Order: sequence, then C-alpha cells, then structure tokens
Amino acid sequence: MHNNPMELWHVRRRDYWTLAIKYLRLIGNSGFVFTLYILMLFGSYYYGPFLEWLPETFPAALFFAGVFTLMTVRGRVRTFLKPADLVFILPMEKRLDGYFRSSYAYSFAMEVFWTLTLLFLLTPLFLDRIAFGWEPYLGTVAVLAAAKAWNLAFSFEEQKLQDLRAYRAGIAFRGAGTLILLYAAFAGHAAAVIGILAVLLLFYAALRKKTGLLNWERVIRIEENMVRTFFRMADNFTDVPQLRKDVKQRKLLSMLLKNISYGKQFTYRYLFGRALIRSGDYSGIWIRLTAVGIVFVLAVHITWGVWLVAALFSYMTVRQLETMTYHFDTNHMLPLYPVQHSDRYYAAGWWIMRAGMLQAFLFGLAALPDVTAALPAFAAAAAVSAYSARVRMKKKAVAV
Repeated sequence: MHNNPMELWHVRRRDYWTLAIKYLRLIGNSGFVFTLYILMLFGSYYYGPFLEWLPETFPAALFFAGVFTLMTVRGRVRTFLKPADLVFILPMEKRLDGYFRSSYAYSFAMEVFWTLTLLFLLTPLFLDRIAFGWEPYLGTVAVLAAAKAWNLAFSFEEQKLQDLRAYRAGIAFRGAGTLILLYAAFAGHAAAVIGILAVLLLFYAALRKKTGLLNWERVIRIEENMVRTFFRMADNFTDVPQLRKDVKQRKLLSMLLKNISYGKQFTYRYLFGRALIRSGDYSGIWIRLTAVGIVFVLAVHITWGVWLVAALFSYMTVRQLETMTYHFDTNHMLPLYPVQHSDRYYAAGWWIMRAGMLQAFLFGLAALPDVTAALPAFAAAAAVSAYSARVRMKKKAVAV
C-alpha cells in the first residue's frame, strides 16, 4: 500500500488511463469513429434547414437550461477508490485532503470538457436563438464552468450525508438550483445569475459545516458505476473482462428460442440467443441504433443519403453484434461442450443476419412512401448484414 496519498492517486489515475487508452484504440480501429464522422457531416448539412424549420415560439432558453442542467448535475467526482479501500484506506481519511482535491480538479477538467463539447455542437442554435456574438457566448461558458464547479463540490459534500433522505434532498436541490441558474443565464439576466450563484455558494458553505466523514460505501459504488459506464461502451466493440454483466430473465422473449432446432450443432445458436435476449448489451445497442437510424432516415430527404444512412447504421450495429462471439470466453464450462469452436461464428452470423434483416426492414419502412429511397435503404442495410453474417463470420470460422 502507498503511504503517500498523492502517490496513490497518481498511480490509480495512470492505471485507469492505461486500460482506457487500450480500449479507446480498439474503438478507434473498429471504423466506428469514421461512421460518426460521416453522420456529423450529414448533421452539419441539415443543421441550417433545421434552424429555419424551428418555430419562432420555440423555448430556446428553457431547452438549453434543461439540457445543460442534466449535463451539469450528472457529473460526479472521480475518486478512483476501490472496494478494498474500505479496509486499507478508510483509516487514512483525514490524510486524504490532497487526494480528494486532485480528484476534484481532475473531474472538473473532464466534466467541463464534455460540457463545452455539447455547447460547441449546439453553437449554431445558441447564436440563432439565444444571443449572437462572442461576448454572450463566452459569458455562457463561464457560467457553465461555475455551475459545474459548484455541482461537483456540492455533490462531494453530499457523500458525507449518512441519511438517505437528506442525500436525495441534496440531489434534488442541486438539480433545482442549477436549472434556475442556467435558465437565468440563457435568458440573459446577468444580475440574477450573480445573485443565484451567491445563494448557491452560501448553501454549499452551510452544507460543508454540517457534514463529517465520507459515506465510503456510497462513494465506492458511485465510482464503480462511472467506470462501468465506460466499460459498457467499450464492451460493444470488444470483450471487457472487467465488466460485470447484468442478466434479466425476460420469459416472454425467451419463448422465441423454442423455434431453434435441437442438436449439438445448434448449441451456440441457442446460447447466443439467450445472450441477445437476456443481456442488455446486445439487445440494448440494437434498439438504440435502430431508433436513432430511423430518426436519421426520416430527417434525410436526399434519396442517396437515405440508403447511405441505413448502411452506416447497419454497419455500426453488425460490428457491435459481432462481439457476441466473445461473450462466453470467460465461461469455463464451454470448453467441456462437445462442439466445434468454429460453431460460434456460424451461430453469431445466424443471429446477425436476422437482427440485421429486421433492422433493414424498419429502415425501409421509415423511408416510405418514397419507394425509390425505401428499397435501396432496405437493400443497403440488408447487404451490410449479409456481408457480416455470410462473409466475415465465415472467414473467422474457417481461420479457427
């Protein structure tokens, strides 16, 4: 164990980023980033027409306040604490002031980065409906940074509240206070912003006087949830052993597996069907990408753009469904099954083909009544799924 808390913090941060960079490289090499780049080009092309379509009565200030309130309140201080710290680090809590200050500074930098990224994406809407010019824009940046700083500090003090009702009341107060502050900022009430900030700082000072020691179990649980969020994203591209997967029974959907033929050659087909239905990793990503893809298909009015969007979302979906071949790698019972290792790729292809065809059908349906866009959209998405299922999976099976 490190006797120097700051040395421990630097080691924890370095270890996390060493692992995170490995997964980020895998995500970058998957083609997902290129697909997002194409979608951003489409989004930028339709941004202008969208702003023209938006009615004058659109409550832009309330919209911005709501979106950035969610963005601001959701952030927490990354402590890099682990379950074993309940035993080994907890007795040192009074020596951890520098450790937690470093955690706060790190979290503030990361959270402000993501908040400003969102503001950058909404900049055309801001300049069109909130205020035009760099002075109000930079003022908004300053207010968002101040709101984030206050939220992180207040939320860390919340972790010292032992009573669950007081803890939940603190979260509700943060949300309400941030919403009022940001609405005043986006509505252009500078004096009100200064007054609200002063009141919020007074509440923070009062809370800090009342709080004592950390609720370590809650802090560690929050830290695990934040790490799990990143690992869940990475798990869509590669197998993540550090991720503890949640499984739900879903009896009604499980009835679909009764149609799978009985026989040892269908073992992986049955197992992957269970994984698709009972694990939110695969069914969840299919539902989300299909829903977002339908929105893009409905928004794009260029015929070739419709089938290109359908193909791109189909590509993102199949690339993430392909990772189901690694789903049972950590299960030590599977090597005992009298089945060929290559069967897993054929089984994955079987499910990718069906999930892809259903998605292609929905994309084609969304493109109607324009048949000249609907049929190519269905064909493009179906072709991507067929290539993944019939070509890529077969190549992997033969290579085993």
